[in-house]
Amino acid sequence: MTRLLLLTALLCGCTSVPEATWQTVHAVDVVQTARFAHGGRCQEEGLGTRQLIGANPGVAGVIGWGIASAGVHYAVTRWLDSVDAPQWVRWTWQSVTIGIAGEAVLSNAELDCY
Repeated sequence: MTRLLLLTALLCGCTSVPEATWQTVHAVDVVQTARFAHGGRCQEEGLGTRQLIGANPGVAGVIGWGIASAGVHYAVTRWLDSVDAPQWVRWTWQSVTIGIAGEAVLSNAELDCY
């Protein structure tokens, strides 16, 4: 887990602190979800995620979802920067998505799915 967090932080070095924060929290969520998928004792309940990867995704599906959603988040962030979106729009985007990812991590930590 520590290596993943360090790698995520290094890869996000070329972007903003909020984006690096989201990418790191998201990486933790992906690792947790992949571990759950491997254990097979819990079902995916994430808003929208269940519809994308299913209630009982495999590890490959979780990793694919994780990579794709990280790319989409990064692309939206870069697009907001490129169109010089108002600061409140950028702040709202990052705050809401960090909050959602953080809530997922905290909820996952309370589960006994291994």
